[in-house]
Amino acid sequence: MSGNKRFNDDPVSLEELIRKSLNSGSLYLLFQNNRIFGLWPRVTGEAAKNSEPYLFQEGILYAWVTASVYLDKYRYQLKEWVERYRLELGAPVVEEIRLRLGKIRNKENGNKPKIEPLTPKDWE
Repeated sequence: MSGNKRFNDDPVSLEELIRKSLNSGSLYLLFQNNRIFGLWPRVTGEAAKNSEPYLFQEGILYAWVTASVYLDKYRYQLKEWVERYRLELGAPVVEEIRLRLGKIRNKENGNKPKIEPLTPKDWE
């Protein structure tokens, strides 16, 4: 084995691992994404019917918009939405919002994609 150690040999409590992960690790990122995505309808109002966030990375929130007319219409509201996120989250977590033309999940089904039950053929 080379002189570089990947892991520290000192034991670490599970509590400490969870705390670190919640504060800066993957659990924190997952929690933060869920908060940001969950606030979308509240932040965007009526625009949420025609749009949906799909990625949050390095302070930029990317969202799908169903038609090009909405790309133009919502472009003028982006700064206001960023400010609303700042107020909701208590910090400038979302620094920019970028819209892309694309499909969104079916809003009529509770904003969840349709999932078909498995059949015995699926197991073969």
